[in-house]
Amino acid sequence: MDPLYIPVSKFEVTPVVGYWRQPGTVRVMDERESYSVYRVAIADLVAPANRGTFARPDLKISTPAFDVGVLKVWGFTAGILDFALDHLGWAGDWDKKAPIAIDF
Repeated sequence: MDPLYIPVSKFEVTPVVGYWRQPGTVRVMDERESYSVYRVAIADLVAPANRGTFARPDLKISTPAFDVGVLKVWGFTAGILDFALDHLGWAGDWDKKAPIAIDF
């Protein structure tokens, strides 16, 4: 994928999509970059009840958001997931105005 500029952090990030025939062990490789890694079923990501938006008033931004039980995803990561699911044709209709509350 093409690099994306993130105004909040002032970083340019290149998303990478990967696929395993047989899933292996996943873990945090660099704690300066990530603090956790999760495996989430695609069915949970595309379920309309698990999708919505998160508005962060201090930054005056609104992003796609996912609430899949074990975690809530918003911001850059949610935007990449939203983009990928849409472009793969896996995303169904979901309420883009449904708020997802996230404590940060």
